[in-house]
Amino acid sequence: MTATTPPAVAVAGESPPPLVHLAFNLYSTGFIAATATGLRVFSCFSSPLNKVFARDVEVCPEDDGGCGGGGWKVAIAEMFNEAFAAVVFRREKGGGGGTVDKICFWSIPNGRMYCMHKTLPFDGAVRGVRLVGEFLLVAGDERAALYELPHASAPPKKVKVVETAANPLGLGAVVQPDGNARFVAAAPQRMKGMVQVHRLAEDHVYVRAHYSSLAAIALSADGRLLATAGSKGTLVRIFSTSDGKLLQAVCAYIWPCALLRFQLWNILPRSRSLVLPFLFWS
Repeated sequence: MTATTPPAVAVAGESPPPLVHLAFNLYSTGFIAATATGLRVFSCFSSPLNKVFARDVEVCPEDDGGCGGGGWKVAIAEMFNEAFAAVVFRREKGGGGGTVDKICFWSIPNGRMYCMHKTLPFDGAVRGVRLVGEFLLVAGDERAALYELPHASAPPKKVKVVETAANPLGLGAVVQPDGNARFVAAAPQRMKGMVQVHRLAEDHVYVRAHYSSLAAIALSADGRLLATAGSKGTLVRIFSTSDGKLLQAVCAYIWPCALLRFQLWNILPRSRSLVLPFLFWS
């Protein structure tokens, strides 16, 4: 069935629906903005910002009845590029028994959506997703799962599941250096303030990032650098992902828990003084 329809025309004087999620892609060339019933993709290469694509979502898309029923609303949207995105749909369970989530993939140019059709390895809500190249990282309350996406129509393959600390912000990061089958993934570790870094067929690295709870983590596009911020909001720290060594600490006052995510801009890889975190506030 058709998952989306062309965006409805706003009624004069009617307030626009509130945003439920906004996310930049890895290289900050564009971003996706989501309301409970709509998706908008923007390019950062124009002034004013150019809306590349827009869809009003009627229902959770379904392949062979995979989602079923109604009442689905967009909760999270993550964009890889202007052609591909992942969307988390959520609806209330009957009888007030919480919520149920479904992850779908959106082929942006033709508007087609299809469900992931995979049982997630954790109970409860999806707290965050990260979509980069052939990999999707899904964060739950106390677990994170990494999936490989072979191609648009093939089912995702589960690569790794890790235990995490309580993760209400859905923190996590994944990159695919050089566009090949390798990956670098980061997620909160079970101990407060620690980050775990994983690579394909390599030992993981634990990083003692902060004594407070984590507020944000990010990886550089080449996977060599990890940046973190704690809930105190006074320091951004940058580490080597290969050995967890602290490379730089940047003093910055950030409202506690207001920093949702940030990108790493690696201007000159060999100059520590020019490794700059780029911050986004809610």
